[in-house]
Amino acid sequence: MALSSSAEGSLPMVPLLVPNDYSSRRKNATSAEERCHLVHLAAEGIIHVIVDETKEILDVIDLEDMIGAKLVIEPKMEVAKESSSTSAAIKDRASNEPSSDILTDNKGCAILTLFSYPRQNLSQKSWFQRLGMMSPASPPPNPSNYQRPDKGDKNYGPRLAHHRSFVLAPSEDVAEASALVAKLQQLARPPKATTSKNSKVLILANPKSGPKRNGQVVAETQVQPMLEQAGLECIVVVLEHADHAIQLASDKATITYGGAERRLSDYSALVIVGGDGTVHQVLQGLYEMSDDKKDSATTPQLTIGVVGCGTANGFVTSLLHEAKERYGIIESILPICKGETSKVDLSRYTTSNQSYTSFLTFTWAMVADIDIDSELIHFLGEVRFDIWGVLRILWLRRYKARFSFLKPKKEVSTESIVMPALSDPVPSDWETIEDDFILFWASHVSHASMSNHQSPNSRLDDGVFQIFFIRSGVSKFRLIQTMLGLQAGTHVNVPGVEFIECVAYRLEPISPGSYNDIDGEVVEAGPIQAKVNASALNVFSYSKE
Repeated sequence: MALSSSAEGSLPMVPLLVPNDYSSRRKNATSAEERCHLVHLAAEGIIHVIVDETKEILDVIDLEDMIGAKLVIEPKMEVAKESSSTSAAIKDRASNEPSSDILTDNKGCAILTLFSYPRQNLSQKSWFQRLGMMSPASPPPNPSNYQRPDKGDKNYGPRLAHHRSFVLAPSEDVAEASALVAKLQQLARPPKATTSKNSKVLILANPKSGPKRNGQVVAETQVQPMLEQAGLECIVVVLEHADHAIQLASDKATITYGGAERRLSDYSALVIVGGDGTVHQVLQGLYEMSDDKKDSATTPQLTIGVVGCGTANGFVTSLLHEAKERYGIIESILPICKGETSKVDLSRYTTSNQSYTSFLTFTWAMVADIDIDSELIHFLGEVRFDIWGVLRILWLRRYKARFSFLKPKKEVSTESIVMPALSDPVPSDWETIEDDFILFWASHVSHASMSNHQSPNSRLDDGVFQIFFIRSGVSKFRLIQTMLGLQAGTHVNVPGVEFIECVAYRLEPISPGSYNDIDGEVVEAGPIQAKVNASALNVFSYSKE
């Protein structure tokens, strides 16, 4: 397929040698040193790899999948043999003239690499690969009629590395090659990217997070290399003790790097490699550092990325779900590399003696019991919640409480809502339910864990709580239906399941013995109230289309 010059983009015309993996797939290769070049199609957001002589399209690179480009000089290990004709030509030339009229480079070669992480086409996998008996092969080049797959297309699986490397044809002009790399790096990042090549990123790794205890390994072998491929300056800091994340986030602890002490405020972005508990600790520290500590969950203008290595990973799952991406490590890192950001809601919780910042969920009654009590079998990973859930249904607990809430009003912004003191009555425009409850679950996000789609109507920046609760009187059969429906979100249709949308609420337990659980962390028991702070946090995530 040929491409007309009018469709070509603004990439510098740098001659490249056709890589062997392309040549081996082609029947009409004309020579061992065919040349090709890159053409940017701005309207489609893709790059074509085109043979100079035949105008054949060898490959299509989707800019949505590309995070960066790099040019390196590699030495040549082989010494060319001198032929008899070459020897004769050299003898006829002056000592200060080149031995040949053909431009060659015997000392090294320049290699251009485009770093790309496309979705894996499952239709190209063999049955052995689908069954996990063979590692997936390197994907073939994209066809000339390539169309970007829909994000919800089930024929495409997790993302994987599919980098393209080209040897530059020998040339005395390195300026054009440098200009090409700069342009490719620019195209790999959207115009509204919040990070640039000079951005400094701190990667905070929790080595104890999750059942695999692999936060440090993921940070050093996957997160840092991908960020460096995107041209970002980054370092990895491994958490050393339980409160280390809080201390770093509140600027009470320093980071020693390169012989100098640094603080979190020296960085433009923070990437957390850990579970929801690590994110919770960082937010408590950031809030502690903020100026207004009375009734605001607004954090400093720091963009946060999260790579899930915990047990539940609810926040990362919610971010990827809203972006219509599969859950995965590469999928979590990709928006960080590309500088894609969006806003998410936070909330501020107040108990009798403490205040907390929340980004995920608040649970009380059954779900809090399951989360806190199942710590006994934490080593089992996420399956611990299923096991304890069965136990809690068999030995059901009911808690009496007073639940008061303020529904959203179009004419009233969440910033203007003044929360009453916890010891004072709620305002007259609040509604109140007093009853026996089996389950109470307030959510900012759609997923509390990788397998819990507990709040299908929640959006990251909708400015409301979705309160999911079940009152006493619902049968155990209905409770089992509810628990089984959580993964797909079908529990919303089970009789007895109720949802209320509000911007502020108060829960006053009347029965003793219940837990208050914020973002998976047990907090002070007893009366508690909260208010939404809409779009309070900048996170690395794909913006809504």
